[in-house]
Amino acid sequence: MKLVNIVLYFLIMLFSGAKCQTIDDYAYIWDHCIQQFPLSDDELSILFSDPYIPSKLNNNIKCFGKCTLEQRGWFIDDVLVEDVFVRFQTGSDLMSKQVDKVHEFVKECKHIVGANKCDTVHLIVNCLENKIHNFVATLYES
Repeated sequence: MKLVNIVLYFLIMLFSGAKCQTIDDYAYIWDHCIQQFPLSDDELSILFSDPYIPSKLNNNIKCFGKCTLEQRGWFIDDVLVEDVFVRFQTGSDLMSKQVDKVHEFVKECKHIVGANKCDTVHLIVNCLENKIHNFVATLYES
């Protein structure tokens, strides 16, 4: 069971960067989402080895990711909950003064539409992660 919880921890961190209070929070998210979108061993392998190569992620993996993000409060259906996302992203010392910049990124990414709701969430999150990653890199260069 410990192995499942460890795997779960990293899986949720990959998809959402979520801060859960306890390992029980992770276990709940895992149980809830894996029941809705069971992942095969091959899908887990793809998820952990190449999580952001869209051509390798099938709809089931994207729907599992959408489920984890919904459980963290980042999305309702396929709609980004901007305040929750911004509050999480600006919780660190580095980003605490960048609220306006994160809102700007959200405005640029939140209207992306994919082939279905799971794909839409996946594309929005990738857009946001890329913009924030690139922005943080420029902060470190300064």
